[in-house]
Amino acid sequence: MLLQINNIVKHSLGKQILQDISLQINRGDVIGLAGETGSGKTTLLKIIGGLEATDEGVIILQGEQMMSAVQMLIPGYRQMSYMNQHTALMNHYRVYEMLAYSDKLTSDDIEKIVHQCRIGHLLQRWTHELSGGEKQRVALAFCMTFQPQVLLLDEPFSHLDRPNKMELYQVINELNISNGITVLMASHDPQELMSCCNRLVILRQGIMMQQDEPSNIYHYPVNAYCAGLLDDFILLKKEIILMFHFKIPQKADDKDWVFLRPSDMIISKEITPLSGKVASTRFNGLHSTLHVDTEWGTCILHTTENYKPGDCISLQLKKQPDHFL
Repeated sequence: MLLQINNIVKHSLGKQILQDISLQINRGDVIGLAGETGSGKTTLLKIIGGLEATDEGVIILQGEQMMSAVQMLIPGYRQMSYMNQHTALMNHYRVYEMLAYSDKLTSDDIEKIVHQCRIGHLLQRWTHELSGGEKQRVALAFCMTFQPQVLLLDEPFSHLDRPNKMELYQVINELNISNGITVLMASHDPQELMSCCNRLVILRQGIMMQQDEPSNIYHYPVNAYCAGLLDDFILLKKEIILMFHFKIPQKADDKDWVFLRPSDMIISKEITPLSGKVASTRFNGLHSTLHVDTEWGTCILHTTENYKPGDCISLQLKKQPDHFL
């Protein structure tokens, strides 16, 4: 176990920011912190990094309890590097001067970081001349000059276009695999995290709602909040599945709703209990997303066929539903 976050509690101006947050993180993990704005993601990252004090709880790194931020002359643990979402770089420096600021690395170490962060062509540029994506990669390289065991990334993909996001994904993945570095990153958009994290932690108003592998949270969210953060979803009265000749499992006895993703439904050629009119369509590239009004509620599904609002269609469940809320 590399890092333990035990029972973290934080208040500010009489408001609860974090409530009893505990995590266990192994070396090489890539953990995503997800949640709506104000859920406590940035505060938790800063507490983990020793940049902000906690009211209760402790941070344990490699079995050693870390000092609180208020006990340190200069806040921040040297074993961790924190990258702010605003990407503050040193002014009046060229990129190579920023990286040479560390006197602990050899030229070979610097060259490796430059290669991994894909900034070799930027070394002679002034920091204020860099684009958004370039600033993110340079800031990441600067964090790496401190040889951290843990990278703490606050909204690393914000304000980036898709090509720059994809490049930053690849850089973070390479740093994780090649260096064995542990990564914790926060984002208000969990879809940015699902493809690059091996575990998601969902926060809401400072409370940890769920932590698990992204695929498990996607298919088995504990509530509608966790479900809606990751993608569109449908809640229908569970009795609807009886009309499709499926069974209601015993585990659903105390549940009211059957949980479905758009991929769990298809369009039927025959009239079904889920028949209705297309309310809206949204083109997404590989498919269109349909919102269909039925007597059971609004259903959402994906299709490659061409439908328009007002069209009457029937829907079919693809398989026996296995998750209920």
